[in-house]
Amino acid sequence: MGWYQPELTGLDTSLESLAGGSEIIRKNLLLGYSFSIPLFPSARIGYAQSGSYFSGASDTTRFSRKLIYRMFVLETYFRPMRRLELNFALAPMWNSAVIKLDTKNTKSVWDAQIGNYRIDVQAPEKMSNNFFGFTSLIGIRYYILSWFAVDVKTGFMSTNYKAANWKLDGKRISGPVLKIDEEPIFSMQLIFSW
Repeated sequence: MGWYQPELTGLDTSLESLAGGSEIIRKNLLLGYSFSIPLFPSARIGYAQSGSYFSGASDTTRFSRKLIYRMFVLETYFRPMRRLELNFALAPMWNSAVIKLDTKNTKSVWDAQIGNYRIDVQAPEKMSNNFFGFTSLIGIRYYILSWFAVDVKTGFMSTNYKAANWKLDGKRISGPVLKIDEEPIFSMQLIFSW
């Protein structure tokens, strides 16, 4: 589970008319998982995935938005005490954003719900955007048992997200302006090992 504070300009502000989760859940909370394997005695490699999700509905429209952050992690660590570990991670990222709208009048609703993008689609559709990034994190892991630990990390995430790189129905379009670069991140994980 993680926490960050993106600016979803032109997206979440226009979604307040849709019934959905609280501001914290739909914008700031990152839910995810990770796994890693030891590379050598003081380093691990692994994969982590976190996501920010929101869905809502009005009388005629169902809407969902998800931002997925995929990290390929190289982590080094040091154990000053038997149960305590200090760690540092670097991770290139491959991320994606998906906005899905399901309505009978898709063209007009796209414009009304997420801005005037001059979208010419007449069927339920989704728009997507893939972008790269990088994150660095420092953390502390405390081993409660030899196979169970609590890991707390903080750091920064930087991405190359561009609003002009959205795709809808195979066509490149300009999508919402999202400020999801240079974001501070806080995460807490429960670690199970064997």
